[in-house]
Amino acid sequence: MLDAGYRWAAMTLPDLPGFRDSRGKVCVDVVSAASEYWNPPDDAASHWLRNEVLPSVRAFLAAHLGHRIDFGDFDHLLICADAFDWLQIGYGPEPTPRYFAEILDLRSWDQVTDWLRTLDERQYRYPSWLHDAKKIADARTRFEALVAKRTSHPDELSRNVTDGL
Repeated sequence: MLDAGYRWAAMTLPDLPGFRDSRGKVCVDVVSAASEYWNPPDDAASHWLRNEVLPSVRAFLAAHLGHRIDFGDFDHLLICADAFDWLQIGYGPEPTPRYFAEILDLRSWDQVTDWLRTLDERQYRYPSWLHDAKKIADARTRFEALVAKRTSHPDELSRNVTDGL
């Protein structure tokens, strides 16, 4: 999962003919050919798109070409049963249990809560799930399962078959 440009992506991609396939998943070829999306205005307000977001999106699409790709905001993913199996990469990630276990290599929930207390919102999004006690409990359960799996199978990383754009 990665940031595809927030409002920029929402304004330039969803109405493209063929953007979604018959299953509702993103057609990578259509996104790759979307010249308006790849060429935001050449001004200071688009600097983050040109230098941070779009290079991450291009790399993500190349790496996940054969996968089913979804499009939407993170909140719509949180209603899925496997919401905490997602791993956001690229510009300004929203930390999830996989991010804590796989990227930050945290080993306990206490380490997670300590990290969250010092969260730098210039580098990360504040997790939208932190306002909900049930989601926090679900996140902790998933995190602890990932840590246990990594401890018993250190070479095996959890992989989700669906990637998000």
